[in-house]
Amino acid sequence: MNETEVENHNPLMQTAAIPQPVQAARRETPQPAPAKGSTPSLADDLEAERIHQKAGALIMSARRAQHKGQKEEARKLLQQAFLIAPNDSGGLELLGDLFMDDGEQEKALKIFERGLAQHPKHRAFEEKIALCHIDLDEMRRDRDRRTQILEQGGIEKWQLFSPPRAFTLSALLPGAGQAYIGQSSRALTLFGITVFTFLGWALPLYFGLGNKEAQGKGWSRFGAALAEMGGLGLIWFWLMVAGWLAVYTYASLDAMTQAEKINELRKQGWEVFED
Repeated sequence: MNETEVENHNPLMQTAAIPQPVQAARRETPQPAPAKGSTPSLADDLEAERIHQKAGALIMSARRAQHKGQKEEARKLLQQAFLIAPNDSGGLELLGDLFMDDGEQEKALKIFERGLAQHPKHRAFEEKIALCHIDLDEMRRDRDRRTQILEQGGIEKWQLFSPPRAFTLSALLPGAGQAYIGQSSRALTLFGITVFTFLGWALPLYFGLGNKEAQGKGWSRFGAALAEMGGLGLIWFWLMVAGWLAVYTYASLDAMTQAEKINELRKQGWEVFED
């Protein structure tokens, strides 16, 4: 097989194109009809089976490489498979999957359409063609939205959050700033950690101060209450205090950072929904 024939048969070299005019011309070229009463020889059957198995083994190896994230290796194996069987259904499906993984839905669509034309009974091609159309429609909507925002001179101010306000809210109550920007799951998690760490140091201190042996006033009474906790109790107390202070600091900074990120995405035309 010379270089021209390889390029016309190999989908990788066609960059996901529908069969080229050379292929169409090749199909239109009349082939000599088999002699009357002739049947394929056993040697022809064995050769066809050998080619099918060899291409199948290469495609299976390419599929394993794809699962491991080795996309370049998968493409090389597919290229070898297409030199043997240019229109193998498994090879065309895998090539389309690789294009979809790379976000090249248009190329993937052409490959799947070619596969469906060659293998009309292969239902996977129909399903993946539908997925490509859904992805392409979504990409077009996002592109149109970004274009519209740019043409209108940016997003309205009322659609943006105030990072200082988010910071202040979470500084007062961890999670409040996250709730303000619509991150309800994040807000509940931070609030739960705050309650847990607060109770973790407040309850031991409360019971320690209520102990009759914790006499005195002010810091002397506080010191006596800590002394009543013992070694492990004292370690737990300070760990909970440190965690409680840390969650306040983290929640405040996180709320401000998340507000800025959401604002930036909205300015670029991306829709950000509450969770």
